[in-house]
Amino acid sequence: MTNKSPRHCLVYIFLALLLIIIFTVAIPPFFRYVLGGEKIVNTHEYKWIKSDQPARDDFSIYKKWIVKISYADSFLKVIYINLKNLPFLIKDYFFFADIGYKRYFDVTDEHFSVSVSVDNIDLKVLKKLIEELNVKHVLVRVPYYKGKVFSHVDKEKIEKGIIYLAKNRIDVLVSIIQSREAVNDMISWRNHVKEVFDAFTPYCRNFIIGHAPNRGKWGIWDFGLNEYKSLFISARDAADEYDGIKLLGPSVIDFEWQYMTAILDVMRPDDIDVVNSLLYVDRRGAPENKQTGFDISDKITLIYAVANKYSKGIPLWITEVNWPLKGQEGYSPAAGGESEEDQASYLVRYNTLVACSGFVERIYWWQLIAKGYGLIDNTDGVLRRRPAFYAFKTLKSQLTGSTYLSKLSDGNYYVFTFKKGEEFIYIMWTTKGEVEMTFPKEGKVLGRDGRNMGYSKKVIIGKDPVYVRIRKY
Repeated sequence: MTNKSPRHCLVYIFLALLLIIIFTVAIPPFFRYVLGGEKIVNTHEYKWIKSDQPARDDFSIYKKWIVKISYADSFLKVIYINLKNLPFLIKDYFFFADIGYKRYFDVTDEHFSVSVSVDNIDLKVLKKLIEELNVKHVLVRVPYYKGKVFSHVDKEKIEKGIIYLAKNRIDVLVSIIQSREAVNDMISWRNHVKEVFDAFTPYCRNFIIGHAPNRGKWGIWDFGLNEYKSLFISARDAADEYDGIKLLGPSVIDFEWQYMTAILDVMRPDDIDVVNSLLYVDRRGAPENKQTGFDISDKITLIYAVANKYSKGIPLWITEVNWPLKGQEGYSPAAGGESEEDQASYLVRYNTLVACSGFVERIYWWQLIAKGYGLIDNTDGVLRRRPAFYAFKTLKSQLTGSTYLSKLSDGNYYVFTFKKGEEFIYIMWTTKGEVEMTFPKEGKVLGRDGRNMGYSKKVIIGKDPVYVRIRKY
């Protein structure tokens, strides 16, 4: 019996290795190349829809499974990479969780940034709206023009718009977005990237390379491991021909840190200058709501730990976030949605929670003008400022130039303290019900959207954030 047991173990190990080889080396390529999985994704018609994104695939169940199994080896690699890195991420997560919200820092213009479209609006009007918000940093998408999905894009208008904003001392972050055609034609992609660099490097220094590699509808199907890596390295090699360019990646969308971990693990050291995330949390409603046990503070901490695994102290930017609106079917990027009032409150709460963690340098709202989710509604060509516009404007005006001091919370009420000149500024809200807050002296109270609510020592707070300004002496 003693002699058989080790033999049996070896047999089991051999069978396990054989199964792994079959599922990673044999089956996926067979489905990809013989049964046509790659052909399915390459010949799929990627359609642009009214919510400013490609439509989800409409594959039959048979085709869906062909595609899933075709890229199963990539998914298994994602699992392996995460298991390999998990002990380090757990250690770093708890380290950063211990210092989050406990460090003083200066709140700057960078914490309050927006995305804009420059090809469908009078540029002078756009400039006035940006100035009304007093925003200094904007993001503009520059898609891969040579693909069918972006055939609606006006290349000349985008180029003119970016240069116009940059010449008016507005910092423009350029987001270069791929399509499936770009993935399959690296020479064309590199030429496109060089064309973008040639046009904008006299005015812009920061470029996002690629978009949502964890979503097949944007043209990447292997979870970003090889296809995104190839896109980014091609752009990195092109960028090395220019002075002072910084490249951002990997642009993973939603709270899917496992894909960020996997992509950063396969990237070359120092390829990425700034880690960015499209950290949407709208499907959970309020930003404080939990997803797999993580609220927005926990999510930011974990994502920062992932970024630091790639490069210690690397900057982290949130380059997309919004809350889609109810009643905007077709124009909303996600099902469901919130009321305009809740959207405005969630914007303030999200930006405050994320910025005050001390881990994020910039946050971009997607976007300034959009029917289904923007700060401004453009239905029928009429520009109507939503409550979120005024909430954003008030948040920025109150906190820019201040120093963050502290966070106080019991999980329901939140109180953040800042110092600005000779005043302390408090921003407060609850996740449910109302709470009375009492201060040692009278302060000026402002509503979420900037409304003057008089002076008081006692303030009733609810889900809509309020500000209290109290002079030090």
